[in-house]
Amino acid sequence: MSNQCSKIFEEVFDSHVGGCVRTCVCGKIYYDTYNDWDWEFGELERLEKNPNTFPVEYSVGTISINNEEIVIGCDCGRAKKYEDFIIQHAKQIATYLNKRADFLKEEADSIRVKGD
Repeated sequence: MSNQCSKIFEEVFDSHVGGCVRTCVCGKIYYDTYNDWDWEFGELERLEKNPNTFPVEYSVGTISINNEEIVIGCDCGRAKKYEDFIIQHAKQIATYLNKRADFLKEEADSIRVKGD
């Protein structure tokens, strides 16, 4: 069983932030070895020597959920846990969102703008 989230989850929660180096909420550091980045002197060498860093051949992107940045493709399984929670509670979440939407509509309808 994979500990990776689905592509749909990645797309929906994509932070639209990518770059040469990103740290996952789990502490693992990923860095792009494919694209030409303007590395600071010795930065790439430090990354290569660090046992907690992992090279990838693409700009490193993240998922943003619950104020956490999770590196896309990280094997920590954090994104999968969030997705599994949503799937397991889909009916309750849908009910909540519908009730919340009804409440917000009622609230908006009760506001009168001057001149109405």
